[in-house]
Amino acid sequence: MDVVYWAHFSPDGRSIVTASMDCSAKVWDAETGERLLSLDDHPRSVGSAVISPDAHRLVTPTGARATVCVAEPGERFLSMDGLGGRVSWGSFSPDGRYIVTAGQDFSAKVWDAATGELIASLDDHMDLVYWAHFSPDGRSIVTASRDSSAKVWDAATGELIVSLDDHTGAVNSAVFSPDGRRIVTARRDSSAKVWAAMAGELTISLDDHTDLVNSAAFSPGGRTIVTASRDGSAKVWDATTGELLRSLDGHVGAVNLATFSPDGRRIVTAGQDGRAKVWDAETGERHLSLDDHPGAVGSAAVSDTHL
Repeated sequence: MDVVYWAHFSPDGRSIVTASMDCSAKVWDAETGERLLSLDDHPRSVGSAVISPDAHRLVTPTGARATVCVAEPGERFLSMDGLGGRVSWGSFSPDGRYIVTAGQDFSAKVWDAATGELIASLDDHMDLVYWAHFSPDGRSIVTASRDSSAKVWDAATGELIVSLDDHTGAVNSAVFSPDGRRIVTARRDSSAKVWAAMAGELTISLDDHTDLVNSAAFSPGGRTIVTASRDGSAKVWDATTGELLRSLDGHVGAVNLATFSPDGRRIVTAGQDGRAKVWDAETGERHLSLDDHPGAVGSAAVSDTHL
């Protein structure tokens, strides 16, 4: 089966979207595992598939472009081309008006989500940018790069605010906490780090993984963090103390991404084994396996509103 790179819930938690090496993004029923929609018109593997806040659109980066699709019936209506190399990431601002992309040209870019017009370019990184994520208020963006740094930017002007530089090796992901006051980064040195967002101060290190950490994300309430690792596990941590709470161990091979559902009760993971899995966030019990991708799943996300 092809690698699944991405898995993520929709805004209402009723659907999950996955992105895979098989050149598709798929939408699933989060309770039954039934496949609802498949977006197959991609020329290369799809690294992520992020649902807009209104749950009506998806942004999928593939090759040197990012594509915005209507979730129902899955028709493409906007393409951002010529991004200066392969695009590794694309996501919406909290109000859905903007999209941020990250790519191989060492930059992240902010676009108008309706017209595809370039708004700002974030250009201080010295190597590939893997990840870019808006703050909850939409005023800032955090990026993660192979240059061993994460950086915080003004979303409107592209001005660099602070750089988080105490990393050994590439930073695979970086996201804000729900209140915007903290950032968690995932690192290739097998750890995740929690930072004071605007001061750039390191506050906690999460160190129980035995291989590189592919992603890290806060729960909706900000009390816990879930990490995904090449060691084949996802782990749940106390976001204040750094205590390891539980390990999710059902994948064969690397876990590429792990995220919480909007209500914080479930976690979805995307695996190198071509599967996305849904878990109980409190007990670690596995609820569901999504197995229709013929190869690895890179990421998966849980919905907030039914697509």
